[in-house]
Amino acid sequence: MPFNIPVSLVLPGRAPWTSLGKNAQPRMQDSIPVAYADVTQQVFAEWSQSTIETETLDVAEAAEFHRNANTNREDEVGANG
Repeated sequence: MPFNIPVSLVLPGRAPWTSLGKNAQPRMQDSIPVAYADVTQQVFAEWSQSTIETETLDVAEAAEFHRNANTNREDEVGANG
């Protein structure tokens, strides 16, 4: 972990009742390098077929969990460093 900076990434799943996906599409267009086009199309095609959906609370709980985990990690680094 460079610079002892903890990082977590929370990737929410599909949430079709929100406008997040619709708002993100124009931003993502033309931003995917050609080398990744095939795999990206495959991933998006699989996501569109998925019936698994993410609730807002799921994302909030995951973010809170990782925030707490990183806070505890900072305490350990500070105490041991």
